[in-house]
Amino acid sequence: MPLESGTRLGPYQVLSGIGAGGMGEVYKATDTRLNRTVALKVLPPHFAHDPDMRQRFEREAQTIAGLNHPHICTLHDVGEQDGTRFIVMEYVEGETLADRLLQGPLSIDEVLQVAGEIVDALDRAHRQGIVHRDLKPANIMLARGDATRRQGTAQTKLLDFGLAKWAAPEGAGASMVQPTRMDVTAQGTLIGTLQYMAPEQVEGKEADTRTDIFAFGAVLYEMLTGKRAFEGKSQASLIGAIMKAEPRPVSHTQPLAPAALEHIIERCLAKDPDERWQDAHSIKLKLQWIARNRGGAATAIEAPRRRWVDVAVGTAVAVLLTAVAVPAYLYWRGPADPEPLQFRHTVSGLSESDFAVSPDGKSIVFVAKPDSAGSSSLYTRPVAGVASVKLSGTDNASQPFWSPDSQFIAYLSSGKLMKVPAAGGAPQDVCDAPDAAGGAWSPSRGGTIVFGSAKGLFTVSAEGGKAVLVTQLAGNETGHFWPSILPDGRHVVYLAWSEDPGKRALYAGTLDSQERTRLAAIESNPVYAASTGSRAAASGYLFFHRKATLFAQPFDAKQLRFTGDPVHMAADVTSGANGRGHFSVSPNGALVYFQGIGGATTLGRGRTGGAQFGWVDRKGGRGGNALDGGPYGDMDLSPDGKLIAITKQEPGAPHADIWVIDWEKALSHRLTTDPADAVDPVWSPDGARIAFTSWRKGNADIYVKNANGVGEETPLLESPANESVEDWSRDGKYIAFKFGKDSLHDIFVLPLEGGKPGKPFPVVHGQYQKDEPQFSKDVKWLAYVSDENERGRFQVYIVSFPVGNLKQQVSTDGGGQPRWSWDGKQLFYRTLDNRYMAVDLTLGAKIEASSPRLMGSSTTNNPSSGDPTRHMWSVAADGRFLLRVPVGTVGGTGASSPIVPVNYSPAGQGAAAASNRSPVTSGLTAVLHWMSAAKQESR
Repeated sequence: MPLESGTRLGPYQVLSGIGAGGMGEVYKATDTRLNRTVALKVLPPHFAHDPDMRQRFEREAQTIAGLNHPHICTLHDVGEQDGTRFIVMEYVEGETLADRLLQGPLSIDEVLQVAGEIVDALDRAHRQGIVHRDLKPANIMLARGDATRRQGTAQTKLLDFGLAKWAAPEGAGASMVQPTRMDVTAQGTLIGTLQYMAPEQVEGKEADTRTDIFAFGAVLYEMLTGKRAFEGKSQASLIGAIMKAEPRPVSHTQPLAPAALEHIIERCLAKDPDERWQDAHSIKLKLQWIARNRGGAATAIEAPRRRWVDVAVGTAVAVLLTAVAVPAYLYWRGPADPEPLQFRHTVSGLSESDFAVSPDGKSIVFVAKPDSAGSSSLYTRPVAGVASVKLSGTDNASQPFWSPDSQFIAYLSSGKLMKVPAAGGAPQDVCDAPDAAGGAWSPSRGGTIVFGSAKGLFTVSAEGGKAVLVTQLAGNETGHFWPSILPDGRHVVYLAWSEDPGKRALYAGTLDSQERTRLAAIESNPVYAASTGSRAAASGYLFFHRKATLFAQPFDAKQLRFTGDPVHMAADVTSGANGRGHFSVSPNGALVYFQGIGGATTLGRGRTGGAQFGWVDRKGGRGGNALDGGPYGDMDLSPDGKLIAITKQEPGAPHADIWVIDWEKALSHRLTTDPADAVDPVWSPDGARIAFTSWRKGNADIYVKNANGVGEETPLLESPANESVEDWSRDGKYIAFKFGKDSLHDIFVLPLEGGKPGKPFPVVHGQYQKDEPQFSKDVKWLAYVSDENERGRFQVYIVSFPVGNLKQQVSTDGGGQPRWSWDGKQLFYRTLDNRYMAVDLTLGAKIEASSPRLMGSSTTNNPSSGDPTRHMWSVAADGRFLLRVPVGTVGGTGASSPIVPVNYSPAGQGAAAASNRSPVTSGLTAVLHWMSAAKQESR
């Protein structure tokens, strides 16, 4: 029975209970002799006659008595009264680390402070031959209040040595005297708390100091991420995770954690004790180095009585959010920890790729389509408010970007470059831009706009006029995309795209000459931001992504060269076609980026993941999910509808592979294993084989393999050019593919004579884009997409096969990804703004096609869903559609989230309310102080 308030044990009078563990009850008490508050740990009566528990209790007292250290709880006294044994320790006003973690992860400075003090305590214990064996957040006490910090006293106290054991310190000789027997457990017994046990502990093997180091790594991981390193729904699954699984990288949750800190954790959590840090002192030295070199708070790692440096709290501001997309904003104003934030927002249908922060850092423009039957439009939102405003007349908007004075917004719509006042007003035509890929508005040169395209960079006056080509494609380049103008208004950085991945690179060029400088082999949209917040500054950062990781690298805008190493800014940043990463940076240091669920989103050759696939019927009703969210790309449904062949790039893998998934049984196997990208899976009509595109020889060739994975991958078509498989006819006699050495690939067909490849022949060719050939079920017609029309937009066409003497455009408002009904009487396609259309067909001596009618719309947050050249949906024989659905959909029903109001505080007037902060999961993510973080880590 717990002790009541007022109970006395010798000179100690109980005030109140503090807590209870497996081996003792702890009370707050008064030492009546010295008039001080103490912590009283009592061995419960039911353990009083248990010799093992009594010995453990005594061992804890002996251990603590021999460990005089500022970060180990001090022992004052031991005693026994009326059969009740007790230990008297110093009382620390505060909370356990476990209680603190209920509020979320710690800041990086706090982590360095607390971790340094913990490992300092472990170092002392290990040097004296003590292994704790139960290191966990519940056994770590944090002092409370700023007063304690100002006094310079220790912030962290290591508690509960009840399970400690003696192990001879390294270098101790045989004459070393062992204390009273400390290890009262037999080998093979689990000792400790399972979530923090090392693999050798789980196996019941002998523990040594490296066992504590594993637990320290698990605690350090939890402090940084707010999540346990190892989880499981049962004890068996938890043990399996500890023995075999690796925790998710810290950078996925805490993107601005120093890489060296993540390295410490990785080595601490090595399964093999020989692969871990071999002593706590080495970890302490490493933490000291991190603290010194990041310019952060001085910690007690170096001087236990040195006070913390107050961490400046930046202004937390809110931006966009839907049920599955959480916007965020970054604002810097001093050397403080980057701090991810996210907030709720009231507009649904947010586009994952189409958003931009204004140059003055005060507003966000984004594209959304709240009404599934309507069109996408521009919305703006001030960062100091919670309301978003729709800009009327901006139908079918995409790729918005701001004027330098933040007064206008340029955007693309229906093949034209448009502009609209940010405060609202009538949109204005600027110029035709049928295939624009990214734009920027120069602060000088009379208001010049630059935009990318498959032909090169164009410039046009912001007042309107004819666009002028200013860069020329070189070699095998197929486009200059995503320009970002440098401070002088004359130079620009951009991505030069090529069908050969090895030729893709970032360049710096000029707007009035063909001069250019190759910067790096990086496949990303580059965004420049000046380090001082001034557009005239030549010293700044160039932002870019590598796969799903966002970096900022110091860049001299006058010398056109990098001046330092890249700094890791964020993980799980999504990306789309032609290298475009989904992030935006303002000149004064505001960063907005879209963070995907569950890991990397860029799959080899531009394939996009973070996807979820579900069933939808002809009326738009959901029929449940086939695949939950994952790093998936192009897909194809087997003829019987039971299997899905899909491109998948697992987190950390250098390339994408083809996987075959039995979606009903939730079974899967990897089909390809070659160390190169394998994409574009296509089923044979009998479901026995899968054709796919492989880049194993440096260019795209077509291979085939048995769908069950048995046997070798054999080439179907190889050449020095690129061939990408698209469809396999239902009679098994033809494979449609794209062929060419430049971006204007032609559509060819490979005949299969007796199962063996014959001589390919062209079906659609010409100086325009064409893609996605799909055979009708009777193999008499071929549907495809191209921009051969006068407006230069992707449209859907039908051509007779194999002669090709009949052809007709069947879409009217742009479209792609055509799919045939199984009876051949309808053709379905998807518009660029994710509407699903159906066309009724009568095919014979001529092509009779009805006007397209709307079947439904998708609110998917994946940008590639509207890409006309992707295998992103399929039609089953029973008439259902398998397609991308919004990530987060459960059981076929769209998930929703409550709207949380945002508290915004202007700079210098406090931060956003902590109640409005939530863990970073997915969507647009806000981070504080990126600029100072980049400066610290680039030193």
